[in-house]
Amino acid sequence: MPERSFMHDHPILFETRGDVAWLTLNRPDTRNALSGEEMFSTFEQYFERLNDDMNVRTAELALTGDTIRADQALCIGLVSRVVAPVNLHDEALALANRIAAKPPEALRWTKRLLQEARDTTLDEALKSAARFQGLAHHTADHAKAMAAFFEKRVPVFGPRGRGHV
Repeated sequence: MPERSFMHDHPILFETRGDVAWLTLNRPDTRNALSGEEMFSTFEQYFERLNDDMNVRTAELALTGDTIRADQALCIGLVSRVVAPVNLHDEALALANRIAAKPPEALRWTKRLLQEARDTTLDEALKSAARFQGLAHHTADHAKAMAAFFEKRVPVFGPRGRGHV
């Protein structure tokens, strides 16, 4: 990502340096205080810009047919990790087991939120996440997690139905 900055007169400054995006509060007159609405609105603008940048890079690869090395895919965020072929099965199984150990209801809600987030604004996605968070506090999985926390042990959640998680 080339170095650039924009929106110097906004309450939050945005700048990229290499592949790192910097957000800096720019409200010295209020000691950098921001209202919730102002903050979310500004952050949403920047996240949309970063998402657009990622979409452009992804589209460039898809449209040109260019190939990239695994370390390049990791650097631009196209993949979340790079694993040696000899370790692929073990790494994939470890990740699947980490996910499977999480509360089933929370996993279903998280998957739903991720699907909905593709077609909504940041504000709407945050509101949906807050609703699900409120509901999660009333589940059996939450009670199990809290009991495990206070007993200083790892929580064990119930069996999962086929195809649910």
